[in-house]
Amino acid sequence: MSARAHPPQEVRAMLDVFEGEINIYEKQTKKGLEKFLKIKKMLNQKYLENELHLKKEKLHN
Repeated sequence: MSARAHPPQEVRAMLDVFEGEINIYEKQTKKGLEKFLKIKKMLNQKYLENELHLKKEKLHN
């Protein structure tokens, strides 16, 4: 979450309920440079330890 991309009150609300560390990064794959998300730690919560591929998709009504 980028503090510059969201109003300060939204950023504060997210930080107040989140206790952990999330990393979003790019790496080279067979398809080229792609984005991934990895949860490094999450206090008092279960979480997926594998990295997740982030991909842009269109939303349909």
